[in-house]
Amino acid sequence: MTKRRFCCWTRSDKRGKWAARRSDRVVAISSYTADEVRELVQVPIEVIPYTTSLPTPAPRAGHRTAGAPLTVLFVGRLVERKGVGHLVDAASRLLPSVDVRLVIVGDGPERARIEARIREQGLDGRIVVRGRVSEAELQAAYAAADAFVLPAVVDRRGDTEGLGVVLLEAMNHRVPVIASAIGGITDIVEDGVSGLLVPPGDATALAAALERLARAPDLSVSLGDAGYRRLHELGSDHPSLGGGLQRGGCAPALAVARPSVPAGRPVRRSPQRPHLLAHPREHLAHEPEAEQHQAG
Repeated sequence: MTKRRFCCWTRSDKRGKWAARRSDRVVAISSYTADEVRELVQVPIEVIPYTTSLPTPAPRAGHRTAGAPLTVLFVGRLVERKGVGHLVDAASRLLPSVDVRLVIVGDGPERARIEARIREQGLDGRIVVRGRVSEAELQAAYAAADAFVLPAVVDRRGDTEGLGVVLLEAMNHRVPVIASAIGGITDIVEDGVSGLLVPPGDATALAAALERLARAPDLSVSLGDAGYRRLHELGSDHPSLGGGLQRGGCAPALAVARPSVPAGRPVRRSPQRPHLLAHPREHLAHEPEAEQHQAG
């Protein structure tokens, strides 16, 4: 059996150039992260958007009808690059024309600021910040959502979404997704086909996209179905790397990279030639598992 070693890095890691040049294969999780690698070194790069271990989705309680309250969900760490403040502003702009409810799942350093913003806009009865939840509660939140939003922005460090795995989780539940046209998100969401894209940091455009779904339940259903198909296309495009969605499996970009590394153990870098290189660490470390991408 061929022994494979895994190496990953962040943009601030000085060993990135060395690792990329000595790797037999360089893999990025999105076109965005591939461009980041090319800023370090010119090497052949294969883009493989990874999926995650996704459970069988809980049954949905029928389709929303026009005029019914719109339940909007966000899941993720409450940090600047997630842009949750803009989602709060968008919810405020929808009132009173759209009866909107916003559920925010996750925790992080921006939580206090977000909760203060909710109070300042008088949205306490419309928006709930649930913090970290169990896996069962998370799946129930996806099943109850009428729309999922990832309003990502570029933060002060110049960082943004490498892929947006929570979008894949929402797609697994056939929930229509709305996201910022930024980073690796555009690799998985095609505007008007598998979801809706809006300019990052634009609460007005975000509100307009949400209102569009609220007033067109048939569009919500078609986008949700298309998103589900897109998810399974991503999981089956690379069978040589373990593609497909299997409960308890690894992301395709990781499956051949570290099959013998126990969960929670840091990946060790070897001075010898690595066989697979993935980029960047932060997108591989905190996105795939529910308890990690909610963490503060």
